[in-house]
Amino acid sequence: MSTNSPLTLDRLHALAPDSLHSYRASRYFGDDNSVVLADFAPASQQSLRQLYAALLELLALTSQHKDRPLPLDVLKTTLEAVGWSATLKQLQELEGNPDRAPAPHLDEVIHDVRGGSCMALALNLQLLQLGIGEAEDSLRAFFMTRDHLKIMRNAIRDIDAARYQADWEQKLHNVRLIVEKWSDSVYQIHNSAATILVDCRFDGNISERCLEFSALDRVLYNLVNNAVRHTADDQVHIVIFPLGGEHPRDVRFVIYNAISSEHGRLLAERFGDRIDQLFAGGFTTGGTGLGMSICAQFIVNAYGLQDTEQALAERYLGATLIDDWFVSWFHWPVAAD
Repeated sequence: MSTNSPLTLDRLHALAPDSLHSYRASRYFGDDNSVVLADFAPASQQSLRQLYAALLELLALTSQHKDRPLPLDVLKTTLEAVGWSATLKQLQELEGNPDRAPAPHLDEVIHDVRGGSCMALALNLQLLQLGIGEAEDSLRAFFMTRDHLKIMRNAIRDIDAARYQADWEQKLHNVRLIVEKWSDSVYQIHNSAATILVDCRFDGNISERCLEFSALDRVLYNLVNNAVRHTADDQVHIVIFPLGGEHPRDVRFVIYNAISSEHGRLLAERFGDRIDQLFAGGFTTGGTGLGMSICAQFIVNAYGLQDTEQALAERYLGATLIDDWFVSWFHWPVAAD
């Protein structure tokens, strides 16, 4: 799928070098930004199990209706049976286990379990229940349910031991899996909505196993969620293209959105010409400030870099303003056939 990008490919090529060095001896598995259930307080463990079980029920339902509307009565019955509304509210109370030392990645995991595709799914299901969803919303619900289940397994290693083990098995994932779920989708979170426009110039494998692909999803959802919150024209662009000629070694993902003059002024006041310091974390205009730093951790690990500062200095990922666009990018290694 390819749609015209307002920013030319030449400008997006100029964001970073075409050749990147991986310092890893073996391919990244995507398994290191995670915790176990025991790292959460007992009540939070129960909430997480309830959310995961609810998502499994929703996956079973939506997988049967990918090409046709969800029956409203069946959807409402399912959501009531799994306690969907109460489960979502409980996510706001997640906390660490007071009897254990704080897990290094607990805050990041809580951020992505609450975020990821979960809030967008909740709004999608709300519209479907009200009978005002679009025909393709059933398919979107399936994609988001499937994705958040995988994100939860990536983030909480023992939430589902059997499926987590299956996620480790070698299984090539083509970039088309990303294109099909994002292209021309209307994506809503909180009080924001945007149409996602995808321009993909690469056709190949981007992951060697489900666990790695869910790590890539955690990066994409964080950047897309951020872009949807701040877009000034209700659109978000994703451009995907290979680097390295006929036999590419890496793929560049660029996510960008139009920004208001006020948002641009805030960023300039805070960062000057180092907008990429957003990836260092700690700055937010409405969120937690964690999302972009989580992205940086994954890219650092995917390429075996020392830290976020190296990743930014060598442009493995970054962010900048181009005219009235907020532009972020990252790279991911191509997966061999």
